[in-house]
Amino acid sequence: MSKTYRDTFFDQGFITNIKIFNNDYVQNACDDYINFINNTNRQQTVEAKTKTHLFFPWANKIIFEKRILDIVENIIGENIVCWNSLIFHKKPKTSNFVSMHQDQNYWNIEMNKGLTVSLALTDSNVENGCLRILPYSHKKSYEHIDLNDKSNMLARGQTIDFKNDKVSSQIQNIELEKGECCIFHGNIAHGSLKNNSDSHRVLYAMRFLTPDNKINTSLYYNYATLVRGENNLNNFLNEPTLKNSAISDLRKLHKEIIITQFSKYLKLKIKINFLVNFFMIFFKMNFLRRFLYYYLKKS
Repeated sequence: MSKTYRDTFFDQGFITNIKIFNNDYVQNACDDYINFINNTNRQQTVEAKTKTHLFFPWANKIIFEKRILDIVENIIGENIVCWNSLIFHKKPKTSNFVSMHQDQNYWNIEMNKGLTVSLALTDSNVENGCLRILPYSHKKSYEHIDLNDKSNMLARGQTIDFKNDKVSSQIQNIELEKGECCIFHGNIAHGSLKNNSDSHRVLYAMRFLTPDNKINTSLYYNYATLVRGENNLNNFLNEPTLKNSAISDLRKLHKEIIITQFSKYLKLKIKINFLVNFFMIFFKMNFLRRFLYYYLKKS
C-alpha cells in the first residue's frame, strides 16, 4: 500500500473519492435500507441508525471489506475495531442537517488512533446535503456548544461556533458518487447541510479505532467488532459477527446497547440518577420509546 493515503490523511485530515464498491452493490444495500424505513415503525428506524452493523447483514459485511480495511490499516495500524457505524439519511426536501463539529471533542479517544469511513450509498452532492469538511482543522481544537435544534441529526446538537468568517469560507464540499468513500480524522471539523433535492441521500459511516483506545463508559458503550488483527487489551467488549452468529443474536445485543445508551443520554439531560432510573423502567418498553422519538421528532 502506498504511503500517499497516510501522508495525505495526517496532513489535511482526510482523503476522499476512493472507489470501494460498484453501483449495483451499494444500490442493493440502499434499497434494503429504504425498504426498511418505509415498512417499519419510528422506534426501529431511529435505533437502527446507530450500531448499524449489528442490525443489517449488509452493514456487517461492509465493515470487513478488504479494500476499506487495507487503507485503514495503512493509516492507524494492523489492529482495528469497528466501534460504531451509523446511517446518515436525509429524505428528499427535508431540513435535516449535521452541525459542524469534531468527533474527538466528544469521544475523548487518543489522537491519530481513530477515523471515520463515510461510504456513499447514494450520490452525495451539494444539492442533497453532502459531507462538508474544514481541511487541516484536525490540528486544532475548537470550542463547542450544544444547540437544541430538532433538525440537527446529532443527538446533543454539538456545534462549533465559528466566529471567523474566513474560516467558514474554507469549508470544502465532499461530493461522492455512490460506492465512493471519504475517510476523515477523528478531530476534523465536519458537518452537512439540508437536502434540497428530490432524492434520498444516504451515507454509511463506520468508526474504526485501535484497541488501545479507552472509551469513557459514562458517555458511551465500549462494545466493538474486531475487524482485523487482535483485541487483547480488554478496553472493548467483542461483538458477535455474521461469521459466527445469526443476525438475531446481533440484533439482540444491538437492542441492549441502544437502551443502555439511551439511559446515558438521559443522564446528560436530566442529571438526576433516580429520575433516570425511574424513566428507564418505562423506556425499556418499545412502544414508549417509539412515543418519545415521535415527540422528539426523530426519524
